[in-house]
Amino acid sequence: MNSFERDKQAIQGGDTIEVMKRRKAEITALENKLGREKNNFRSSIIAHQLDQRRAEYAALDALI
Repeated sequence: MNSFERDKQAIQGGDTIEVMKRRKAEITALENKLGREKNNFRSSIIAHQLDQRRAEYAALDALI
C-alpha cells in the first residue's frame, strides 16, 4: 500500500485535516526545491514528482 492509498483510507476514516496539511507541506517543499535546483535533469524529476503530488492532492480533495 502506497502513501496515496493510506491517505485515502485516513480521509475516509475522518483524519482529513492532518492528511491535507501534510500533503500541502510536501507540495510546498517540492516547489521550493524545484526553485533552488540548477541541474536540468534533477529539476525535471522534481517537476514530475510535483505534478504527481498535485494530482493526488486534487483526488484526495475530491473525496472530502
